[in-house]
Amino acid sequence: MKIADLLNKYYPDKADKLFRLFPRMENTARETDVIPWEEEFGIADRNPEAAKEIEFWSKLADMKAISEEEAAKKISEIVERCGAVSITKGVAWFGDEKKVSFRDRVPEFHVIVHELGHVHFEATDPVWASVYGGGEELLHLIYGGRLENVFEDNEKAVSNYIKLLELGYTDRDAFFKVADGIAERLVDKLGLKFEDSDPIPMPGVDELINNHTSARMVLFTGSIPSADNFPQNLLVCATSAIIYRDGFESLWIEFLKELEKWQP
Repeated sequence: MKIADLLNKYYPDKADKLFRLFPRMENTARETDVIPWEEEFGIADRNPEAAKEIEFWSKLADMKAISEEEAAKKISEIVERCGAVSITKGVAWFGDEKKVSFRDRVPEFHVIVHELGHVHFEATDPVWASVYGGGEELLHLIYGGRLENVFEDNEKAVSNYIKLLELGYTDRDAFFKVADGIAERLVDKLGLKFEDSDPIPMPGVDELINNHTSARMVLFTGSIPSADNFPQNLLVCATSAIIYRDGFESLWIEFLKELEKWQP
């Protein structure tokens, strides 16, 4: 069985909407095999997604993008989280092989979409999963109607969101070049005026605000920029504003529309 067959069998109306909004994802769903679940898929060292995630953090440490201590902490968290098999609803293999497996005979729709997203965007959890503020969150905003008619190409919007977040983990200078460039265009386009703020007694925050327009925009919209985790912080601010309609959602929608135009 292909993942498209699973969706069309159990969730035909939802599948029609998903594939209307993300037509290239339908092609991936038709190419991706659903294989039988094995209990070992719920164990961290045999879980392909966990293995990819561990590889991701290890690679960052090798590149000196994060410290070995930070990588070790992340990997420890993955092992602790994935060791509890009850939380593992599905797994995905992506890259050279496209296949998924689900614990339940009839997986929930959002579980199927989560695993399909891994395969389609070839993205690990830190940049895909909504729990990390990844591209899955933007996909759900589009599918759920908040951003259904906002982008010219929904898949490119999600893909660029993922790629920007990944840059934040792998190349901070490149990340800020993109994020600050978008923020500066919005300053000119919308006539934004950032007021000088009082010093913020949090390590690194004032430096971040003084050096990066994107951080000043986060502060302008009512959040304190995170010096340690600004890439995720920036994009979570965007999606959260739209989810909760905090008064700045139109600004963040413009940010995401500009991000869609980016050519990585």
